[in-house]
Order: sequence, then structure tokens, then C-alpha cells
Amino acid sequence: TIRDPHHQREIIHLHHILPMIIPSAEAFPVVIVAVLEAHGAVVADGEADAEPAPSPGSEIDMSKIAEFFASHFNPDNGNDTNASKNGTSKDFSPPADVFDTEENYIIHISLPGAKKEDVGVNWDADKSELSVAGVIYRPGDEEFLKTLALDERQVGVFERKVRLGSRASPAMVEEDGMGAKMEDGVLVVTIPKRDAGYVEVKKVDIE
Repeated sequence: TIRDPHHQREIIHLHHILPMIIPSAEAFPVVIVAVLEAHGAVVADGEADAEPAPSPGSEIDMSKIAEFFASHFNPDNGNDTNASKNGTSKDFSPPADVFDTEENYIIHISLPGAKKEDVGVNWDADKSELSVAGVIYRPGDEEFLKTLALDERQVGVFERKVRLGSRASPAMVEEDGMGAKMEDGVLVVTIPKRDAGYVEVKKVDIE
């Protein structure tokens, strides 16, 4: 029994947001009842007068409902809920594009929301491998982050490695000429190539 006709509007709202959170439509009615019971919006048949009904115009806290869904039906969240509320989430590997031009290798790594001071770029010459690692935070103070109701953006600790060669066949690049910059949420790393006819000659001192 619905204790307050006002909550009919919330039930309609739940029918709209459930498909985005719960994969099985068969679970919708059970979930709706469970959530509304938790918020005191429904009681079992015959118990409608057991305690006073909510006052007209009272509303269900939809942010708490979203948190309820995420904790019960999203297997990827699990213990990451607290991390999300603190501005970070689970580790991830951001997507990358690699361009092989005549003069450079140019790598684009998607890092929306990242600050350059929170990103590190390293080159491993032995492996001919570019390594980018860092962290992306959600903007806002602790109190604001507690109001998080939908967690879709990739935030938290990340690492991405891009190999351009191997130990047996290392990439011929100019390590001293490498550069990186952030452009509209994309990290752009430029690695100049050595000339095709380049031969490294090392001088040996005579003792």
C-alpha cells in the first residue's frame, strides 16, 4: 500500500532510472518496493494505519536511492563507493592514439579533468616504452563530493604504457627532444625520430 499518493511521482521517476542501473527488468517491481519501504513510503497491506503517513509534499531522497542501487546492483562499484565519494575511483588505463609520422611519434592520451602537475611522463629507453601515470580528482570539497549520486566519469589513479619498439629492435628516437603538453583534456607527447642514416659513435678514452 502506498502511504502517500504524492509518492506516485517518485515511482514514475524510478521506472525511468532503473534501466540505466539494473540490467534485468524483472527485478524492477521488487527493487521499487524495497527502496520505498526503506524510505517509509509503503507498508504491507493492512498496516497502512500502523504509523502516521508522511506529510503531503514530502519527497523521497533520490540521491540516496541512486546510492542504494549502485551498492546493490553495480558489481564494479563494490568497495569503490567511499573512494568515489572522496574524489577518486578505481585504477584505470586511459585510451590512446599513436601517430607515426616521418619525423615524430605523436601519442595522444585522453585525460579529461587531469592537471599537468598530477601527471608524470617517462621514457624507458631499454624497452622503447612510454609510460604515463598519475591521478585525476573530482573537483569539489569533501561535503560536495558526498552528494555524488551517479558515478560514470573515469577518475582516480591511472597508468598507460605505449611501446614503440623492443629490446631487440629499439625505437630510434631522440630522447632529448621529447616533449609533452596538455590540450583540451588530451595529453600530447611528441617523440622525435632519429635520421634514418644516424649512426651513434662513442669515443673511447685511452688509459
